[in-house]
Amino acid sequence: MASLDGNHVRDGAGADEASRAPVTVRLAGEYDLNREAEVVSAVVALELSADDVVHLDVRDVTFVDSCGLRGILMARSYLMGRGCRLELVHPTEQLRRLIQISGVDELLPVAST
Repeated sequence: MASLDGNHVRDGAGADEASRAPVTVRLAGEYDLNREAEVVSAVVALELSADDVVHLDVRDVTFVDSCGLRGILMARSYLMGRGCRLELVHPTEQLRRLIQISGVDELLPVAST
């Protein structure tokens, strides 16, 4: 798994285009005003092709406020502009609730893992 240092993991590297595995970016800690830009920076650093899927693994995220959620949505917007898709992996109950209350649950699908 990778962290926000710009590294990422792609299982099945070398597979043909049709069966490319998702790229995984792993977040940890608290995401608020002080760290919202880190999410965008992490996805900008990825080497992606159109139609790639980015899994944002948030299992180790302990807190997200509206600013942290904005960072996730900005990352999603960046990826969509490049023909890619963002899916959350292992969101906490707190993050699921924030997404639902904010009305963006349809924008942030949870990957089936």
